[in-house]
Amino acid sequence: STILRQRLLHDIHELRTHPYPGIDFQIHDEDALSKACLILTPAGDKPLHLTIKFPENYPLEPPIVYMDSRVIHPNVFDDYVCASILNSREAYTSAYTLKGISIQLLSFFSSDTVEQEELGSVNIKDFAMSESGTCYALLTQIAPDFTCTKCRFGLDLRDTLAPDAKHQLSSTHQAAPAKAGDVNLPAEIQLMLCDHMDDETLFVAARAWSGFETLIRNHNIVRRRELQCFTTKKNFRDVILGVGVSVGEKNIHSEFDLISEEAFFTLRIRDSVHGIAFGHWLPLPIAETHWARVKTQINLDSMLRGMYDNAGTTGPLVNVVYTIMNDTVVRLSNQASGNWMAPSASSRLFDQQKSTLKHASERAVEAYFHLYHLLLCLATERPGVAKAADDLVNAIKSGKTFKTDCPNLGHLLTAMLISNVPITEEIVRSVIKEAITRNVVWMLDARGANLPELSFLEAEDGNDYRLEQTFKAGLTTYTLLMFQRLMQRTVAEARMKNDGSKMTLEEMKAALFRRHGAPPHG
Repeated sequence: STILRQRLLHDIHELRTHPYPGIDFQIHDEDALSKACLILTPAGDKPLHLTIKFPENYPLEPPIVYMDSRVIHPNVFDDYVCASILNSREAYTSAYTLKGISIQLLSFFSSDTVEQEELGSVNIKDFAMSESGTCYALLTQIAPDFTCTKCRFGLDLRDTLAPDAKHQLSSTHQAAPAKAGDVNLPAEIQLMLCDHMDDETLFVAARAWSGFETLIRNHNIVRRRELQCFTTKKNFRDVILGVGVSVGEKNIHSEFDLISEEAFFTLRIRDSVHGIAFGHWLPLPIAETHWARVKTQINLDSMLRGMYDNAGTTGPLVNVVYTIMNDTVVRLSNQASGNWMAPSASSRLFDQQKSTLKHASERAVEAYFHLYHLLLCLATERPGVAKAADDLVNAIKSGKTFKTDCPNLGHLLTAMLISNVPITEEIVRSVIKEAITRNVVWMLDARGANLPELSFLEAEDGNDYRLEQTFKAGLTTYTLLMFQRLMQRTVAEARMKNDGSKMTLEEMKAALFRRHGAPPHG
């Protein structure tokens, strides 16, 4: 398809225009784009020639790589290279670019050891001295050196030189690096220059001149480059981006790998970068122009309704966003505590179940702010969303804490982010008290904490055993509440202006548009 061919062209262009040391790539047929030569030169070793064939559905399927050079390696069998990154059933993902695969293969052949399923870690030198390696070495001595008329591998003087001699040959043509000086160019011209730099060149420029560093930070250049579909590699200016969403019974969560509308609906991508399945797609705001396209081209209510119905969600449609935000907090809490909380414990209060992927804290915070940005867009453009949040907080403030009034405390805590009702210590205490109360049945139940003795109330005031056991049984709840409160404070700090006043929801939405949904610096 056109989408897949564009992705292949993107990968070839990246590898050609921004080459990596030790990697040379030459396509055979510029029109067909079906086969290419890949020359890898491990440090201190002779170059290796490999042939790459691209399947019609690349990158949905990995490229087929053949080893042409004579090499003694435990994971090379004739021309077959046994590497998990080339196996769609193991480590391969469409998020890998051709350059990324080439770098990993270079590292694969540069390493002193290699992992094998049955033998574990195998030393390359030890293998070469083994019976298998010796036999293969004898066979390779009989075979002629590989030559290629397409890329002239083995036919030029340069390919027959040792690595040190080759470096000397190259170094004679290298000019002395220019000394960085002051650059007096308008910001618009500097931004245009940045658009033509790859990431490595951009970072070098930032180190060489502080002006570039300031420009990169102020205009979120690196951030903008990261906002691209992991399959098509197209950014938010060219396509509509969102995230894949997994839905179960009362369970809605996302691995938060950005994926475009066309990748989800046309290419039917249904696995995250780490292979986690999802069946739904949720668009994100990201930028004002991007959000405008979402509103005109995507039926957001239909997307939310599909998740709502499949998860058995109740209440308003915005509860879908609340649920995903709660799941993000659960992930952050789990990652910080070092283990996964029992699904029953978290779902008791937040209707969440454990995820299969541990998110780094930075990624969890970024995901939370993207979702908060979406929530702000809904709250400012649909008055009923903000009013419902105010009503929920006011209900707790007036003492209506029963489950009939507030079915999900996680939704309440998230609703506070868009509510105009001041969050007082009285409200916080009411939430904590209600969370402990809702834990009681689970604490006594044999399928829960199995503490039936706590149902007996002592005559005396205060009991150390009761206090200790109640606290231990509620640790999961307290941890989740703590992280919910942490995220609330992070958002609250982001809403503060320099003069100490608080941003309106509209102002906060605009600020997030300027940062493309990212949390504030620091």
